[in-house]
Amino acid sequence: MAQWVAKQCCGLAEGLSKIHRWETLSGTRLLHPDSEPPWKFNSPVVQSSKRDSAVPAPRQLYGRHGDIKPQNILWFDDGGYGTLKITDFGIAHFSSKDSVDAKSRRWVANSPQYRAPETDFPDLQLSPSWDIWTLGSVYLEFITWYFGGWKAVDQFAKDRLAKDPYYDDLIHTITFFTTYTDEESGERRAKVKEPVVNVSSFHHDAFQETLQAYADPATTENSQPLRKAECQTIFSRLSSND
Repeated sequence: MAQWVAKQCCGLAEGLSKIHRWETLSGTRLLHPDSEPPWKFNSPVVQSSKRDSAVPAPRQLYGRHGDIKPQNILWFDDGGYGTLKITDFGIAHFSSKDSVDAKSRRWVANSPQYRAPETDFPDLQLSPSWDIWTLGSVYLEFITWYFGGWKAVDQFAKDRLAKDPYYDDLIHTITFFTTYTDEESGERRAKVKEPVVNVSSFHHDAFQETLQAYADPATTENSQPLRKAECQTIFSRLSSND
């Protein structure tokens, strides 16, 4: 069962990495409004080995799913324990840029529980790294379920319940991070909630590589968009242990 859990984590990272570096022969209708105009990144022409005729090569776009959460991961029967796959691309976007400006939006669609720390800062840039935070959050819940079932997942959520500065502390949420004002600099910063750190440490020995792949976003404090490993890097780390 442990091998199945690790394999599913690897598969989800592989699928997300393909979204983050999406190759397409068209794609212009998928582009985020802040992308470069299509004529600035036309596909190069390559020679077809079959017909010796010129055909366009796929262009590579930067993709972002934008709403990675357990409800958007479906289970498919494969005759064994099953296979998990990412679904629901309702708020996904693709761009010729690795990040796009979100200042023109007053609000960016997200699931509050799994939202990335970038959401809470005014200089919000939408990029594939957003998905890395949410993927890591799903990993932690998945592994918590493996060790303790739904009772442990529910307790993990209760432990994270706290006033949310994003909503002026008027409501409580179960996000995986919180924000605060640094006393010396006066800057707003983000940090991982203590229960998340504790759960990561508890599960680390059993799923060392899985959680190590998520180590960058889980230990970073910064007022800028948080540093995160790229999804392809996470997939490479996980698949190397197959």
